[in-house]
Amino acid sequence: MEETYTAIIIDDESWTRDVLRYVGKWKELGIEIVAEASDGEYGLELALSLNPDIIITDVKMPNMDGLKLGEELRKRNCTSEILYISGYDEFAYVRTALRYQAIDYILKPVKPDELNEQLKRCIQELKKKARKREENAELNMDKVLQKTWIGEYAGLKEKIYKAMQKSDRSAIEACFAEVRELIRRNEGKEPAKDVSVYIYYDLYNLIHRYIRDNGYSYEEIQQPQNANFVFGTDFSLDDMVIAMERLADTVSGTIGQKAAEKHRINLEEAERYIRENYLRGITLEETADYFCVTREYLSKWFKDKVGINFSRYLTDLKMKKAKELLLVEKMAIKDVAETVGYQELGGFYRAFKKYYGTAPSEMLQKIAHEQKKD
Repeated sequence: MEETYTAIIIDDESWTRDVLRYVGKWKELGIEIVAEASDGEYGLELALSLNPDIIITDVKMPNMDGLKLGEELRKRNCTSEILYISGYDEFAYVRTALRYQAIDYILKPVKPDELNEQLKRCIQELKKKARKREENAELNMDKVLQKTWIGEYAGLKEKIYKAMQKSDRSAIEACFAEVRELIRRNEGKEPAKDVSVYIYYDLYNLIHRYIRDNGYSYEEIQQPQNANFVFGTDFSLDDMVIAMERLADTVSGTIGQKAAEKHRINLEEAERYIRENYLRGITLEETADYFCVTREYLSKWFKDKVGINFSRYLTDLKMKKAKELLLVEKMAIKDVAETVGYQELGGFYRAFKKYYGTAPSEMLQKIAHEQKKD
């Protein structure tokens, strides 16, 4: 299995981040962009928390420039491959960048071939170090895990997962509103960077788990070029939670639609299956299992497609067959009842009378009487 690598992009210019996401051969190279930031301080927090394989960072940024970022990362024993990007063609920047063991230095505007060559170099260096990475970034957030509210938050995560399973948009929205209120109540409207990063990427990993549990890859559900939430100086707790809510809702809806398409029932196949098996007393649940759908889905689908509910459809088949066996085949009433799936004769009598307006014995007497008259 090919190794999967993680990367973060740190640049205060949104168009540069867009270009990097667009021109990089991320999927081909086995690299996943797991985070973005628009200033060095948040970039530092992301890098230390997520420990990505590759960090692509601008040199000139607000709050902390890329070179200071590199210095801080190396001081804290961060071993990520750093690739600098800047519009400043000065040797001093190059020399400083290399001092912090950067993989290289790329000038803006970014050229696709140059970027992808440098990404390949990053991968080569990572392979040399034999660094094994999990598919999703691991959070190093021991302080956050000691928070008194973390247990309540864990319960909310499970509620989100269950709401996604049901593709219940209103429930998903309500769950994320609870997450937002929990954080506000305990950490305020502007939580610390480590709390913000933890919540975002913990929910991000929850959604990835939901995708995997349903047998899909992230690329099958989400377009790779879609931007991640960007951490920056204008960070908003509301914006972050809304971004995660939208992602959860989109993923849940997409997977729900794929499941419906996968298990779409052909009307002719359904009717053939029922006609071939109704005499042995098949049920709605048994038929739903056969077509790999829920009984609720089959019930609604059947009513929409056929015009009557499943139970009525079965009754029609049984009563028409019972009348045929009774009048044409001259079968005894008890045997007719057993043949069409009724274990109790009384139940058959009641169903027959309700359907035809007369009991089977009365129908036989009436027909015999008419035949005598003829």
